[in-house]
Amino acid sequence: ARAFASSKGSSQVAKRIYDNFVENGAAMQVNISGQQRGAIAAHMEKFKQGLESAESIAVDIFHDAVEEIYHLMERDNFVRFKNGPLFRPCLEKICVQQGI
Repeated sequence: ARAFASSKGSSQVAKRIYDNFVENGAAMQVNISGQQRGAIAAHMEKFKQGLESAESIAVDIFHDAVEEIYHLMERDNFVRFKNGPLFRPCLEKICVQQGI
């Protein structure tokens, strides 16, 4: 997303992000709400149809989706990892290595 914000070819970056992570059935599809996916898809469709110029693709087109992903990870996956069987031994090993 940082490269997207500073890139002159932001429309190509947005398309790659969309194709790889957002589009239904994408190879590395991320877990976001249908509302987020639909909003991003609507922007991309307008661009593909020529209804929006490359300059009009907002730098923050993925911002809400990124926030949603972080929130899901914080609330769900990380909590499950911390409560799972691998976290405690991993933490203890790191503490030993760090001399804590």
